[in-house]
Amino acid sequence: YNTAITLNPNETEYYNKRSFCHYKLKNFTAAVVDANMVIKLDPKNSLAFLRKGMAAFSLDEFETAKAAFQDGVALDPSNTNLKTWIRKCDVELEDKIPNPNPNPISNTISNPIPNPNPNPNPITNLRHDWYQSTTHVMISAFVKQAKKEDVSVTFEDRKVHLIVKDQTGDRELEIDLCDKIVPAESTYQILSTKIEIKLKKENQNKWSDLKNTGQGITAWNPVETKTKSESKNWDKIANALQEEEKLDGDA
Repeated sequence: YNTAITLNPNETEYYNKRSFCHYKLKNFTAAVVDANMVIKLDPKNSLAFLRKGMAAFSLDEFETAKAAFQDGVALDPSNTNLKTWIRKCDVELEDKIPNPNPNPISNTISNPIPNPNPNPNPITNLRHDWYQSTTHVMISAFVKQAKKEDVSVTFEDRKVHLIVKDQTGDRELEIDLCDKIVPAESTYQILSTKIEIKLKKENQNKWSDLKNTGQGITAWNPVETKTKSESKNWDKIANALQEEEKLDGDA
């Protein structure tokens, strides 16, 4: 699909297919990006809203996912898959609503015990996702409406440190990386719903994980030379992918 998109960058079917591949590989952020490209090219493509919603749901972005599924239903009211996913979002969103009266039985009022070491600015960890190419590692830190003056990102040879200041407390993402990067060629971009960090790899190796877990790295081999007898049956693979799409849509 990468080659197909390069040859025909305006064909929405290719982006939809690649979005589903990213979804199956758990590259949920990349899946959303491809789905958004389809929506940009064809705003009436209900399948793109399904793709976007499923990926956003997997990122725990339930409000974004529900909005995508609702847009899909508006285009295709008979699509039961979209309606099922909306109900899933409703369940997740209900779980996030705080109980206004967590202990209705007891009427006893107890005096809170003062904290001897109060911390007015607690630090919380930022939720994130990542994927890689031959030359770069992309990290998406999910934080909404971050202001440029409140964001600080520092790059070291094997570390990236993100801090987002907030009135309720600082949020941060500090990662000891799997392999070395080039700090001078690493960048970040502040978007409406996240902060995209682009790390330049020092070596074109495949990382086994984003963090340094001790598993190390492997040589990147994006193209494998195969004999004619070893070549893949792409028609068979495409048919299998379509069957998986039907099964996932019915989930």
